[in-house]
Amino acid sequence: MKKVTVVIPVFNEEFSIGPLWRKLSNTANVTNQFCWRFIFVDDGSSDGSRARLDQLATLEDSVDVICLKRNFGLTQALQAGFDLANGDYVVTIPSNLEYEPGDIPKILAELADGADVCVGSRIASHKRKSSDHAFPQLVNWTISALSGLKISDCECMLRGYKTPLVTGLHLPGDLHRYLPAYLFWQGRKIVEVSVHGAPRSGGWKNKKRSVRRSTKAMLDLVLLRFTHRYSARPFYVFGGLSLMCTLGGTSSILTAIFWKSADGVSLIETPLPLLSALCFLSAILLFGLGIIAEFLLRIYRAQIGIEFYETDLPIDSQRGD
Repeated sequence: MKKVTVVIPVFNEEFSIGPLWRKLSNTANVTNQFCWRFIFVDDGSSDGSRARLDQLATLEDSVDVICLKRNFGLTQALQAGFDLANGDYVVTIPSNLEYEPGDIPKILAELADGADVCVGSRIASHKRKSSDHAFPQLVNWTISALSGLKISDCECMLRGYKTPLVTGLHLPGDLHRYLPAYLFWQGRKIVEVSVHGAPRSGGWKNKKRSVRRSTKAMLDLVLLRFTHRYSARPFYVFGGLSLMCTLGGTSSILTAIFWKSADGVSLIETPLPLLSALCFLSAILLFGLGIIAEFLLRIYRAQIGIEFYETDLPIDSQRGD
């Protein structure tokens, strides 16, 4: 039997734990071709969530509870669950009853058919105004354009992964929403299925769909894209900036010389020589930083034994006897 680990982050959801567990256990009983394990991660809740989770873990053998010392955020809560996960598949679902656990078998079916990641796309269970739906669509379109991964609901947290893909990721910040994009950049197969989403209150909508939060989300994506693209070749970044500074310094000094020869403007009467010197010094510093970054990267990878390439199977398993 395939083993499934369900990771459920919890933050101040004391009254949602009971109803959620009843739905999860019913899904596990109906879909009995899998061996189920449930990991609840208490992300520093200040209500009675921890007590309810401890009670649930005492009564149910399939339930494990991780208690974080304080509120670290959703990304770190998911990472804690990933680090404890085992088996074949990992499914993430929030504890706020926003999603139906009955949709989990659809996620698992796609993973069993060969997908590496399955992302849910919420179906509105109530009619929404076009103005309420326009901004989330714009955010989803922008994120899809930046990441290159065409999914219709970037905020949906009902997702499924093959377990080896999410163990040891060490994602910083609030990058949980871009985990499918990160794996897509690694050449993994990403699919999307429709799931049911419950209506949320106006306060939740204002909090989650604000322009400020969405702007931060897109900046996080740019950072992740930058880290993924240049983590193996940092000299390209520093070298490119060094070249730009060199061109800027050269342009400045040539312009100052042209003004001197054409109009008789003294070099000390313009800030161009000073700007040129600053650009050349910055170019030298950036060039040196690029070389140092290359050496540090190679020392780090050699120390922990990580190569610059990835394979679907370990090298040892691909060798003949």
